[in-house]
Amino acid sequence: MKKLFFIFAAVLLLFSGIANAEVIWNDNLMWWNTDSFVWLQNNAAAGKTATIDNGQSISFNSGSFASQIGEKIHAKAELVDKSGKITSVTSKDFTITNGGYTPYFTGTVSKTQYKKVGTYSLRITLTIQGEDYLADYITLNVQEPLPSTNHNPVAQFTFTPVNPTVNHDVVFTSTSSDVDGDTLTYSWDFTDGSKSTSQNPTHTFTKDGSYAVSLTVTDELGLTDTVTHTVNVEKVNVPNTCPANVDFTFSPNTPIVGEVVTFTATATDAENDVLTYSWNLDSDAAPETTGKTVSAQFSESKTYTVALTVSDGNCNKIVSKSIIVSKSELEVVSISCFNPVVVDHPQTCSVEVKANSLPVSFATAKLYYINGQYLGSCQTSLAGKCQVKFTESSVGMKKVTATSEKQNYLPDFSKSVVSTYVVLDEKYDILNLETYASFSDMAANNPDHTFYRGEPIYIKFQVEDMNTNAWVTDPNVITEAWLVSSAGGKASLTKLQAPANWYYYKLDLIPLNHEFFGESQAFAFAFNFVDQTGGEEYVDLTILNNPPQIFGMPTLIKVPPTTLLNLEPFESDKEDNLAVGADGMSWEILGVTGTFIFSQLQEHLDMSK
Repeated sequence: MKKLFFIFAAVLLLFSGIANAEVIWNDNLMWWNTDSFVWLQNNAAAGKTATIDNGQSISFNSGSFASQIGEKIHAKAELVDKSGKITSVTSKDFTITNGGYTPYFTGTVSKTQYKKVGTYSLRITLTIQGEDYLADYITLNVQEPLPSTNHNPVAQFTFTPVNPTVNHDVVFTSTSSDVDGDTLTYSWDFTDGSKSTSQNPTHTFTKDGSYAVSLTVTDELGLTDTVTHTVNVEKVNVPNTCPANVDFTFSPNTPIVGEVVTFTATATDAENDVLTYSWNLDSDAAPETTGKTVSAQFSESKTYTVALTVSDGNCNKIVSKSIIVSKSELEVVSISCFNPVVVDHPQTCSVEVKANSLPVSFATAKLYYINGQYLGSCQTSLAGKCQVKFTESSVGMKKVTATSEKQNYLPDFSKSVVSTYVVLDEKYDILNLETYASFSDMAANNPDHTFYRGEPIYIKFQVEDMNTNAWVTDPNVITEAWLVSSAGGKASLTKLQAPANWYYYKLDLIPLNHEFFGESQAFAFAFNFVDQTGGEEYVDLTILNNPPQIFGMPTLIKVPPTTLLNLEPFESDKEDNLAVGADGMSWEILGVTGTFIFSQLQEHLDMSK
């Protein structure tokens, strides 16, 4: 008797042929690319049921089958509908070779084969020496997919000016929305016989009166919503020629988020009237600024509609343009790590992030070994830098790289900047490490752990040989001391004369910049490059910002009824007066007597910082 087996790919079975072919069933014979099936545990009539949506495909895998070596097997898959109509799916010829089993018999049933919704039987038949064997089958149910839910769009619009006059442009701006994200179509009815299908049309009313202007929006599946607003159009009593040749340019033409964009208007007037220029820079209904030339910065990456309104006092002329604001590209420009460091002690790497050659604050920098192992992350300071601190667990040469990302910026995942350093074995203990505010405090052993930028810092410590427990006197041992700040700053200290068995270091001034602020550490190192060993230790400290000062300000300032008050001569700050790329200071006015137009002061001062 000859036996025919069906097996998984992970199982290898060898068989010997005997007379009278017989099928031995395996309920795990076939599996499918869908979770919707039911096993029918009936051994010799093992079957399954699968359900798919109309239009989907389903694939099958018969597993392997084995018989006598050298025997030829013809496998075929057929689809049978309720009427008995047979559609061929696929077929293949196999020859049992070394091992006594075949490759998998696979195939896919597609829409072109089952044609329509209904119930089908997908069966696999094997022909061996002229005899047919039903290897396995599945009941395939093809159903119509469930309909998806669609929501009505919401129609909304604004118009400007809010009190238009006859024969003057009125700009209508749709602010409609659709929660399903469908693309909307627009139908405007101005109730004066005019209609429009533009998203944001401009219309001129030729007669005065009240007009019920309606906007109907339609989504991709035909659902609609309508909103109506009344537009009151007034007569123009005095004949006037509207401003002509109204236009504007902007530079740069392809701005990025946060970049200063300059808008310049041009216009003419036949009566030589004084013209005013109003700008709507953020696609809403209200102008934000005035002037023939204005500047703006955009905080999001999107397309803005910028509208310029030019008026001669009686007539407005409006022109709108789209400006595409792109995301700035972040760039990891440098990685600075201690080199060398000591095994089982911290390594700190300073990551610097810029965009358009300027520091980027509040960006997330992530540090990795060059093999992709994640080491930690930090958030950049106002200087565009931050420190990642982690412990090295093995000696040898190491390479690290970094990525950076921030909302409304294009991330830098290139890992193009690499820092290389060496991790030494540990041989020395750094003992009695402390920080001090002055040399006298250091001599009196009166430590301090809180400092202001611009102040000096002193460090002292001792070095002990871990093998001999003796103070280090080896001339090959080199010591270093560093100040490291979480804001990204690193500064080396200068070695001073010290008593026997002690090491003294000094930093004349903690740098007056934003790289040194907040949580910080003083590191001490001892290195022996002859035997590639070292010692390392650190102590925590805090660096504070110097408060700004007001000086020389008179007790009484008399100004005209409308004035621009410049307070810069009365302000001073150590960091922001001296640091490269420092931010300006802001003022808070606590009280004003008499009539005072505060808006002008606010235009001069940046009150947000």
